[in-house]
Amino acid sequence: MKIIKKVFKWSLISIFGLFVLISAGLMIAAAMDITLNLDKIRPAVETAMSTALDRKARITGSVTLKANFRPTLEIRGVQVDNPPGWTDSSFATMDLARVQIGLPALFTKQIDVGEITCEKVTLNLETNTTGANNWQVSSGKDTAQVIEEESESSAGGFGIKALDKLSLQKIHLSYRDNSLDKVLNFTLDELSGTAEQGEKLQWKGRGDFQNRKFDFIIESGALNEFHPRRQMYPLALSGHIIDTPFTAQGKLGHDHKEPRLGLDLTLGKVDIGSLLSWLQVAEGIDAATDELALHLNLRGDTLRKVVTESTLLFTLKGGMYTLHGAGHGEGIPIAITRGEVSSQSGKPVAVNLDGTIDSIPIHIGMHGMELISYIGSPQELPLTINVEAADTTLDFSGNLTLPISNKAVSLGMTIQGEKLDSLNQLLKTDLPPFGPYSIGAKFSMQEQGYELSDMRIQIGSSELSGNMYLNMTSDKPDTKVQLVSTLLQISDFDTGDWSPEGKEVLEQENPGTAPEQKETKKRADPLQPASLLSAESLGKANASLLIQLDKVMSGKDTLGKGRLEITLQDGRFSIAPLELQLADGTARTEFSYYPTATDAEIQLTTAIDKLDMGILARRAKPESTMGGHLSLDLKIEATAPNLNQLLANGNGHFDLAFVPINLDASLIDLWAVNLLSALASEVDGEPTSIINCLVASFSMEDGLMEERVIYMDTTHMSIEGEAKIDFKNKRLQVKAAPYAKRPEFFSLATPVKISGSFDDFGIGINKIRLITTAASFITSPVHVPLRRLFSGETPEDGAEACRAAWENRRVVE
Repeated sequence: MKIIKKVFKWSLISIFGLFVLISAGLMIAAAMDITLNLDKIRPAVETAMSTALDRKARITGSVTLKANFRPTLEIRGVQVDNPPGWTDSSFATMDLARVQIGLPALFTKQIDVGEITCEKVTLNLETNTTGANNWQVSSGKDTAQVIEEESESSAGGFGIKALDKLSLQKIHLSYRDNSLDKVLNFTLDELSGTAEQGEKLQWKGRGDFQNRKFDFIIESGALNEFHPRRQMYPLALSGHIIDTPFTAQGKLGHDHKEPRLGLDLTLGKVDIGSLLSWLQVAEGIDAATDELALHLNLRGDTLRKVVTESTLLFTLKGGMYTLHGAGHGEGIPIAITRGEVSSQSGKPVAVNLDGTIDSIPIHIGMHGMELISYIGSPQELPLTINVEAADTTLDFSGNLTLPISNKAVSLGMTIQGEKLDSLNQLLKTDLPPFGPYSIGAKFSMQEQGYELSDMRIQIGSSELSGNMYLNMTSDKPDTKVQLVSTLLQISDFDTGDWSPEGKEVLEQENPGTAPEQKETKKRADPLQPASLLSAESLGKANASLLIQLDKVMSGKDTLGKGRLEITLQDGRFSIAPLELQLADGTARTEFSYYPTATDAEIQLTTAIDKLDMGILARRAKPESTMGGHLSLDLKIEATAPNLNQLLANGNGHFDLAFVPINLDASLIDLWAVNLLSALASEVDGEPTSIINCLVASFSMEDGLMEERVIYMDTTHMSIEGEAKIDFKNKRLQVKAAPYAKRPEFFSLATPVKISGSFDDFGIGINKIRLITTAASFITSPVHVPLRRLFSGETPEDGAEACRAAWENRRVVE
């Protein structure tokens, strides 16, 4: 309305000037109430208007005056040209202008307006690149001086007394700002109302702005209080913008010689996505708010000044933002609790949102560019995004092509967190407690999926780099990851009491938890994240991971180098393989896990040659001096309820060879080594005796393990054994027969056996073999000298015997 008032200002001055020229005739004709045709003085009116507006003005229609004490002047067909140098040749056109003024009020310096009617008005407003506009009339005075003089003259001049009827129809305003390369279109289909003497102003209107419909009602104080040059004029508005109701309170006037509008506006439900699309800022944004409040403080008389010197603050309350990505899917719904969008002079537009994802608090902060940069149809948007949720920080930064779309996004990205399992509730998956961690990458999103290039991953002291691509075009996401690890520290991947099969499996293994307590706990926590190896988790996506391991360390020990390949395909998780080149040997593991509705198909194959046992010992006890080598050959297949039941249902074989140095069995978390070393200590019985080596080879069928070879060599004894180990019923039975390596007088190499449950087993004497041992003891004075004479010395270290037992383990059935 301010711009429209300026446009008509000089037109009204010309019309009022015409009243002065014919005032004498009016006083006479007023009593006769006649209509005068003023077409003959039309050239004079055109000249007066052209001179006042400093541009050519024409009247193509009739000019009539209805003469009475409230004369009505009607002009049809007004055309005002632009001065040379502007884009449009026409400045303004008007089909009809009608003004009615009460003459008696003029003698009291009051303007009593009976009617103002305008129909089919077109205004072409323009600002050039230097900031000059086409609606200011050159007067040799600057704007501030003109405003000051008008303010002083209005203080002692004419004031508006009343406006009985206002009717504006089909008003179209086009504004072009060449410095911003922007065109705005505003259409006022109708503005009508009244402001009778001493009564509040009440106007209502409807129209559209940039093809978006609106309607409004304006209410304010009495018209005789309207002095915008001297004071702020209060306004109250209500109506609809794009079918959304709004209310507003504000003030209109001048401040520091510039037009100013202060407004506090509140809207109901707003489709934020449609609003951003209309502003050509972003496409495909699925967001809405229950309430949008706007605090607006506009200053300036050009679009550039308004945008650069004004302050805007949007406040959001309630609503929903659905974060959609590439491909299919319903997206991630974020419930908005509150938010702010602010624009201040000299500062970038800032967005801050607080909300929740499944009751998890989340904060999203965004910074773009100054508001003025959006107005000029920019090609790119510099953007920074900060997301904080579940003790994790996600940052994006870079330039986006406008309008923003989820079909093509490329930004720098970093993710940081203390522990990976803090994301359990957010991702609905039970993750291991690795951390602290960080991921840096170049993030790209296309219609087909996502790509993370130049990835830099840090987990504790472990470092990895590489690329990841996530294809979203299929029914389920398909991920391909290729990484190189310059350093992989095994200590950084300590799982503690975490299990990939979840907490329920651990509770089932806890004998102190009653079944009814387990079931109660399960029902009490329906939102518990799915375990990593559950059918639900493994069925969500397909994936492949290849890691080249340049350096693998355990604490301060270097294990070697190798590669790790993991695949997830149609619900089957596979490690195929994990290979390591050790200092003196190799290690290779393959693993497959496929959960079904009731059980899981499990396959495990491991081949380890000469693993330094000192590394394992120092993981448990850094100051340990234990050393030696371990070789392991196992292959187990099973259909079992969970991974912990692998041995109870397994089929295959389990072979190990162990050559210890400074053995400390308490540091080795390997049941076979612990069991056999305890057996060797019991059989040998000498405090200075040590285990030189041990070999154990077992076949396995449906959870029952039986020996093929059990052989141990200690300082004084060689030991052969038999064993049956029932993992299904958790019971064992082991028999050991010792043989002295050097014939001794009265040596009692007593055979022993171990039997009982896994939790409580005892060591006893093998009564059958005890008879043979006793006979050997009694006759030793006879046979020992002969054996020493003819057998020679047997070395204390029986490594060769162990090596032979290991190489021939498959021969013995």
